[in-house]
Amino acid sequence: MRREATKVIEDILREGMESGKLRDISPRIPAMMLIESCLMVLFPGALEGDGEKPDEIKNTVIDVVINGISKK
Repeated sequence: MRREATKVIEDILREGMESGKLRDISPRIPAMMLIESCLMVLFPGALEGDGEKPDEIKNTVIDVVINGISKK
């Protein structure tokens, strides 16, 4: 399941790169990061205990994913 999801996201990222909306980098790692980030957003309790609140974790993950792959 995860492999198929990674492939779908890679294809979407590739389209964005080809259109010039995203930076031209290998899409595999950002695709895997996005999947893992989604899991962190869905299950923020997995990281609790280090002082961060679930909403803080969720918001930071979303910000890093979106702003980390967007073309500046």
